[in-house]
Amino acid sequence: MKELKVLTMKNGTKLIELDSIETKYGRKRGILFNDVVALECTTCKGGFLLGSFHKQKQLKIGVKNACKTCRVEENKKSNSSLMKKASHQNWRAKQAGRVADLTTQDVERLYELATKKVVCCSITGKPLQRPVLGHLKPVEEAGSTLTNLIVISQKVNKLQASKDIFQWLLTEKAQEVVDIETVRETVEKLADLREVTPEELLKEHLSKKQIKEFMKIYN
Repeated sequence: MKELKVLTMKNGTKLIELDSIETKYGRKRGILFNDVVALECTTCKGGFLLGSFHKQKQLKIGVKNACKTCRVEENKKSNSSLMKKASHQNWRAKQAGRVADLTTQDVERLYELATKKVVCCSITGKPLQRPVLGHLKPVEEAGSTLTNLIVISQKVNKLQASKDIFQWLLTEKAQEVVDIETVRETVEKLADLREVTPEELLKEHLSKKQIKEFMKIYN
């Protein structure tokens, strides 16, 4: 008879006897009656029943890589990072004597707008390891608010400097790094966020002549 294996939790508690343990895609799986009933958490490396993982239909196994406990810890760290970003942008706005009402939830919303499969630059479309918040209008003019910020790369942030981002998008330097389709999508998302049309959004940043030029480049 095949020797039974025991799935043991990190605290030493014996959870279930398994027929076998196999490794697939670099991750251990507990098998019972030819079905996967348990998985290794890729964060803490503990073994847990499937119910200990949040569901994720996009993955073949149907659950997330990290167990629920590790996900909670990850979310705590993430919320702390979002809070720091909101505080920093509010400090900048206050220094400029402008509106400073950015919340952690606002930053999270901005990240969602910039997320495809991962958080990407809203201008270049490239995945970001260290996303930054850039202002649409200069912070000295419009402060730090949900509707005046956008998730961008450090490179774009440096190139934009203190310019209005839509006016910067008209420059040759901008056109060397942007992804036109991403810019179009971003304009639509920002317009939806403000509950205006893309044309109305552009009017807040550009002259009639500049809008025609912008449409010619990005349409």
